[in-house]
Amino acid sequence: MNTSDGNSWLATVTQNLDENGFQIRTDVPYGKTPFPAVAHRSRFELTKFGNCETFFVFAEFDSMNAAAMNQFSAEAF
Repeated sequence: MNTSDGNSWLATVTQNLDENGFQIRTDVPYGKTPFPAVAHRSRFELTKFGNCETFFVFAEFDSMNAAAMNQFSAEAF
């Protein structure tokens, strides 16, 4: 995926998340490279018998493998 396709995709996804009640932050600082976008929603959900916190953390990778995914997951958490 080239950069313009990636930016277009991210804009579409964050718009959809925003429309579903998520708060969107862009260029969230973390270490040397900021996360391009982080979406967060907190709400009461009866099916979960309490509050539900949902996060989406977005990043761009030149290549992906299991080690890179584990590293990203740890940093995003």
